[in-house]
Amino acid sequence: MEILKSPLLFFEVLLESNKYDQMKNDYMDKYLEERGNLKFENSKFDYDKGIIIEDEQTDLSYFYMFKNLIVDNIRITKNKFDKILLKMAIENIDSTKFLQMHISSLTSLIIKADNFYANQPFLSNTLMVLKEDLEIKLNPQQLYNNNKDGKISSFEWDYFKENEEATQLIIEKLYDGLLNLKLIEGTKEDFINGFMKKEVKYGIKWLDKTNTKKDTNKGSLIGFINLLIKGNFINDIKEKEYNDALVYVFRDFNGNKLKNIRQAKSSYTGKLSEEIQDLIYNLN
Repeated sequence: MEILKSPLLFFEVLLESNKYDQMKNDYMDKYLEERGNLKFENSKFDYDKGIIIEDEQTDLSYFYMFKNLIVDNIRITKNKFDKILLKMAIENIDSTKFLQMHISSLTSLIIKADNFYANQPFLSNTLMVLKEDLEIKLNPQQLYNNNKDGKISSFEWDYFKENEEATQLIIEKLYDGLLNLKLIEGTKEDFINGFMKKEVKYGIKWLDKTNTKKDTNKGSLIGFINLLIKGNFINDIKEKEYNDALVYVFRDFNGNKLKNIRQAKSSYTGKLSEEIQDLIYNLN
């Protein structure tokens, strides 16, 4: 599979040198061109420091604009990696060298960020988070908890070993149904393994969002798993093992590790969409 552009292109260009002051000046010039100097009470404008405060509620200073730029592009970059790795997994392409190469590139970029952007430490910190994410994808077991006896922390479908092939077909049906409902993103192999006590390499994104559209709806994911347990499709497990399995198999809609599982379970109302219920009830 040919990859034409590096997923890290934005940061590679940004970190060719310290471009902060030039970017700040361009931002300030554009503001002056579009809006002119401020004439409001309690306003503040400092070109050299990149400060633009229109009023008590409106701070357009460049520091915050730059930070938002980094946050937005780290999210875009992570999504690029996720899509490339998913495509490689689907096409059965080993991603080891790809991940090792970009982990090495990120190490170099972090050093440059520390040197060029010492006054903006969030840049190197954000790149470090991305590097750790790729390291986890290279070696998933370094983050997600395994049992002391070495068993994988995924869920376990209730089936007889001699019926494994038939069981996989049922899980595939569940996978296809969730795809059609646009509730998940990930490889079929990871999804099947996540319910057969096997290793999950990339994880399954749970795409359902809360009403604010800012967070993953962990309640619907919990309801989904609970109904599978109630319907005797997967074996019931203790709370800690349940939480570990949820974190091991699933990711939030951005592909990050799920957090605050206990709080989500305690606040779960028990409501589950009819589409998910029908999908599970029709598995047999």
